[in-house]
Amino acid sequence: MPPIVEEKRLRLVTPSLRSGWRRFAREILAALAVMAPSGDSSPVAAEETSRSIVRDSEGRAEAAPATWLIAIGVNEYRHAAPLAFPAKDVELIASILTAHGGAPQRAGDKLSKIRRSRQILWMTDTSSAEKKPTLGNIYRLVPEFLKQVGPRDRVIFYFSGHGFLGARREAFLAPSDCDPDHLAMTGLPIGWVRTMLENCPSQTRFLFLDACHAGGTGGAAGLTGGDVEKELGAAGGVFAIVSCTAGQPSYEWHERGHGLFTYWLAQGLGGAADANGDARIDFDELSSFVSEYVPYTAETLGTGYRQTPLKIAGAADRANPPVLRLNVEDFGTTLARMAEIFDVALRKNAMRRVGVVEFVDRVGEKLHRGGALGTFGPAAAQRLEEQLAARANRRYEVLRDAARDDLLQSVNLPADGQLKNVTLAADAPAPEALVVGCFQRLAEPWRLLLHCQLLVPGRSDVLASVTGTIQPSLAIMPYFPVSADLSSAAPGTASPQEALLAPLIAEHRVQHPLLAPGPETAPFVVKFLKAPPDGELREVRLMADPSDANRAFFRVRPRDRYAIRLKNRGAATLAVRVFIDGLNVIGACREAPSQARPWIFRPGAELTISSWHRPSDGESGVAEFRGGQFVVTTPADSLAGAAGFDEEIGQITIAAYHADDSGRHAQAVGTGEGRQEVKQYRPIEGIRINNEDPCFLYTVRYVSETGGRED
Repeated sequence: MPPIVEEKRLRLVTPSLRSGWRRFAREILAALAVMAPSGDSSPVAAEETSRSIVRDSEGRAEAAPATWLIAIGVNEYRHAAPLAFPAKDVELIASILTAHGGAPQRAGDKLSKIRRSRQILWMTDTSSAEKKPTLGNIYRLVPEFLKQVGPRDRVIFYFSGHGFLGARREAFLAPSDCDPDHLAMTGLPIGWVRTMLENCPSQTRFLFLDACHAGGTGGAAGLTGGDVEKELGAAGGVFAIVSCTAGQPSYEWHERGHGLFTYWLAQGLGGAADANGDARIDFDELSSFVSEYVPYTAETLGTGYRQTPLKIAGAADRANPPVLRLNVEDFGTTLARMAEIFDVALRKNAMRRVGVVEFVDRVGEKLHRGGALGTFGPAAAQRLEEQLAARANRRYEVLRDAARDDLLQSVNLPADGQLKNVTLAADAPAPEALVVGCFQRLAEPWRLLLHCQLLVPGRSDVLASVTGTIQPSLAIMPYFPVSADLSSAAPGTASPQEALLAPLIAEHRVQHPLLAPGPETAPFVVKFLKAPPDGELREVRLMADPSDANRAFFRVRPRDRYAIRLKNRGAATLAVRVFIDGLNVIGACREAPSQARPWIFRPGAELTISSWHRPSDGESGVAEFRGGQFVVTTPADSLAGAAGFDEEIGQITIAAYHADDSGRHAQAVGTGEGRQEVKQYRPIEGIRINNEDPCFLYTVRYVSETGGRED
């Protein structure tokens, strides 16, 4: 329950809403540019004007490589049993390839717009009459579509539906008007598909078939991967993955609402197949991924269920071409994918205990805790930990609270920068499995590459690996050490998101808001005070960091006491969180900004915070806090240093969010501990905090007057 501050009378509030984690960051921000991994981009456009222009070695303009998708799904058959999910399978594959096709602006497009893209040939039962998946339409539209393809482009042919064998063991895909008793006249020959792909200008062609559903129908036998392999064995430059091998059907996974093979194919394309964390999915990674997860999942569907995808690679100049390069997506989507993959891997390997380690910063070949991205690392790990715990269902235990904290302090980062070589201290109780992750800052556009692995501690065994790329949003800005005032933006000026991004872009450094002229007129006043051990607290002057205009600091000496004075001069109620050395002042503990316990400041409220606030037993109806005064000490003796969290020592962060209490009328260097103080608050409920609507974010450093960091 957060304390509420009003006219110097202190109250306590319990928020009725915990909204910050559900959409915990649609995007993340990146600081200090590190160039993106090299590799071709593969845009799946949603508009005709989407293809970008590059220059060849002689300066001539040419189109950048693009991805062209033929997606065919058949639910309803005139002469065969219906299927439940092919149309949804097409929707899933098209959405994944659009979101991760190299065009960030396309990731949020609605399906109706994706279907109209000239780079996607979408044929399902719900398509218009001229694009329904009949044999005649396929014969007419596919050759026309492939005429648009350039030699450097990629082509993906995806089919979900029935597949049959003819009387002479020819392999056929089944369009909606296919008659299994007359395949030569009504079936779509795999040989024709091969010819179309071989003859198109592209040098890189992929064929993904979820087409062996339900075995034979009528007088025709069901299609298998071996039958397709016979047709494609000599196909130049065609790389195929077929949903099952000989003697197996392709199952529909009703729990997920998709074909089993297609579901894991889409997960792999979305980032789960990126084993080496280079933000690209290549053919071998994708085939290895589906070959691991499809068979395991099939076995969980029932006794005797078997399904093993088959990889078929024809001759080509490149033996292992990239299928796509990962694009940005919602942070919650990336974490959900990670949690799902790790959940399956934990159950598959019968692991009973797993610990999640905070994400670390990759700079070059080195791994660092914290760094320029503040508390993002621990916050990402906490979110992933929560998602895993929600999926565990007593099948395994996710280390939490004290056990998790003990684990974090025992982690040793490898010198070679390889996540799989993370080790634990010899005397630490090791869980059976360990989740480790890192983030890398990419530029143009600003974004983060997240790579996460599930390991067996001490053995360098990687049980699962997932990658995703994310970009900025207001929701997770408090995890970064930037300062911006969003409450006083004038009409026509930068948007709140642009205002928060600006401090992180080196060439557009902006002044720290507390150093701006006229701070006394700001809606929310923040002042810092300090005193020698036995002296009186006096206001200190903030100074600008000459190397970065967005950084402010004040000087201290060992054993100095200091305090933070806050006053709400505006008309809105605010929820204010205060962190010192990365620890929430309320509780003296490490918490994510959107979940940390705040003070509630109503208009006119003023408060001076001079000590840590640990909950203790108080009289009935009163919440009591005890804690030592803020005293400057060495990093090793600070509370954060003693707890093993040293990356933010010497930093004070104040984050304010808009809060709604309409209808409520109740009144209201490192830092160690000095003399104990007791603070009392009265409880109150009903405050709703909008954790995705920050009002301001201030970060201030305190540094030693002697020049060394004796904080």
